Amino acid sequence: MSSVSSQTPASFVLALGDNFYQDGISSTSDPQWSSTFETIYTHPPIKNIPWYAILGNHDYHKKESPQAQIDYSSVKSGRNWNMPDLQYTKHMSLCTGQDVLLTDDSCDEGKIAILFIDTPVLVPLESHTVASTLESIYGSRAR
Repeated sequence: MSSVSSQTPASFVLALGDNFYQDGISSTSDPQWSSTFETIYTHPPIKNIPWYAILGNHDYHKKESPQAQIDYSSVKSGRNWNMPDLQYTKHMSLCTGQDVLLTDDSCDEGKIAILFIDTPVLVPLESHTVASTLESIYGSRAR
């Protein structure tokens, strides 16, 4: 990622699930935050840009993992991790890559809406652990 981001500057990164192998994380202070995120992506082009995340099936292997990833968005040490909810939308300017209101017409290139959808709820439940976590979050709707 460091070499690619040096050649093609990015305004943000999308983390599209399975953020923490093998079984997700336990809390906002889980050591995996450091070993697989904070100390890995330190190259200047990607160090200070926002990361927008959504969960994958491995992120449901620990019951605490989904909420911990949401909570990390507001942790002071959570550098640039953004995951305000299990599902959310980001409106971005194609000119700047920054947050923008859909009614903002300051950019001639336009705007995009990125939909972050919690897709593990859309597929057959692969294990009792994932099923249990999804049911604790979504109730009977998980099945």
